[in-house]
Amino acid sequence: MFIRIDIHKRYSQIAVLNKNGEIVEEVRVESVNLDYSAQQYAGSKAALEATSNYYHIHDTLSECSIENG
Repeated sequence: MFIRIDIHKRYSQIAVLNKNGEIVEEVRVESVNLDYSAQQYAGSKAALEATSNYYHIHDTLSECSIENG
């Protein structure tokens, strides 16, 4: 699975894609709940936009064994 994360100040939009690049799930979560959402996608690869707070999100994804690319 691959996940794409669009980061906003108060929420993040997550799209989960299969190996063919088809969206299989889309969720919008409050940024404070991103840790919980990341645990659901452990072992996936993630792409996220570079923002001023991406370091925290990168660390959260890494703790859940999500490879950032």
